[in-house]
Amino acid sequence: MLDMDGESAAQVYSAATQREQAKIVHEAAKQIIRQSRYLKKYAKIYRNSIVIEDTVSIFRPLSSESNTLDGLNVSCAIIDEYHAHKNRELYEVLNTATGAREQPLLLIITTAGFEMKSACRDMHDYVENILRGVIKDERLLGIIYTLDDGDDWTNPKVYIKSNSSLGAALDIDELKDRCVTAKNDSSALNDFLIKRMNVWTFSSVAWINYDDWRASAGKIDAQALSGRKCYLGADLSSVSDISSICGIFPWEDGCIKAIWRYYLPEDGIEKKCVRDRAEYVQWAKDGYITLTPGRSIDYDFIESDILRFAKDYQVLELAEDPYNATQLTNHLINEGIKCVDMRQGFLSMSPPTKGMQRIIMDGKFHHGNNPVSSWMINNCEVITDPAGNVKLDKVAKVKRRKIDGIIAAIMAYSRIDAEPVPGPSVYETRGIISFYILKGGVGM
Repeated sequence: MLDMDGESAAQVYSAATQREQAKIVHEAAKQIIRQSRYLKKYAKIYRNSIVIEDTVSIFRPLSSESNTLDGLNVSCAIIDEYHAHKNRELYEVLNTATGAREQPLLLIITTAGFEMKSACRDMHDYVENILRGVIKDERLLGIIYTLDDGDDWTNPKVYIKSNSSLGAALDIDELKDRCVTAKNDSSALNDFLIKRMNVWTFSSVAWINYDDWRASAGKIDAQALSGRKCYLGADLSSVSDISSICGIFPWEDGCIKAIWRYYLPEDGIEKKCVRDRAEYVQWAKDGYITLTPGRSIDYDFIESDILRFAKDYQVLELAEDPYNATQLTNHLINEGIKCVDMRQGFLSMSPPTKGMQRIIMDGKFHHGNNPVSSWMINNCEVITDPAGNVKLDKVAKVKRRKIDGIIAAIMAYSRIDAEPVPGPSVYETRGIISFYILKGGVGM
């Protein structure tokens, strides 16, 4: 990127929270030049820079503590040990400074870390969603070398997953020695897991493994569900965030089919895409999200949509949190829809959360791979109270980790246990049986 990219006056930076860390990548580049007769002819090495005089290009180390962050015209930046960054500030400065370049490149190099509420963890989760196919972003190539769920970190056979240069730049015996230390010294365990196995030591407890969610997808035909009995769950936002209605349809074979309606205020939608790292605009184009006019959520629109839903399907009950829905539910009750208050505490949420988890893991919760719900499932972690009750929370309690659709589904699911859906009439499966009385007995 300094000399081979055809970029006149290239500006390349190795960046980190501290200058000494930023200099590690820079010093490695110096060593490459010193060992190449060709590069030594063109690249001049100075204490804190590498210069290609013919193209007026320069490569410097840069830290967040530097007072020279303004006025950059970045063609390439290498951000090292991103997990140590307290926020996105340095990343945003460098990213913004690429605006005048035709083909800039930002590289981020890091191990895992401790802090779940961090810029690095946000980036990690975003890359995971791209790799899983939940989000599409062709501007970003992400590679994560880490252990899989269930891998035994004491087993040397799994070390190659986290260490792609094992046997070349890294010796397996060194890893084995560090593993022995980690097993015998708890203070060394976190360092081993983070630095050698690339595992986030305080990672959240996922509610559903994404592979289980995907395996349970099934197929959903909303029109084929017309007239079927169902329960609704509503999780409504207070001002301008996403709101969700979920209808679940119990099936005779024990499966459940789920369909969602999502609503989001139209104003500022592009900023919300960036803030939440979500594809709201595309999901709206594909019909998975309804954009309502204005800056705040339109409860009247949602009310009308629920009433339309009730005309298409037999809504037995609607479970809602009265915190944001009192007026709406009063209107719905007047329209003949039975509404049930369901607050978001452990006692009310625990049974349906556990029940829905089981049915997903059994492959019986059919959701048709709704992309909004699939994005939200990756944002769910399970938290437990001292009595063993559970409920869902956003990963690392980060506000933009939306889980509204999953909460709505759990609320709807709660009504199945509370009041099992009536089965089909016997007359739907056989004809009428006639009885007539004979002298001396009964005939059929």
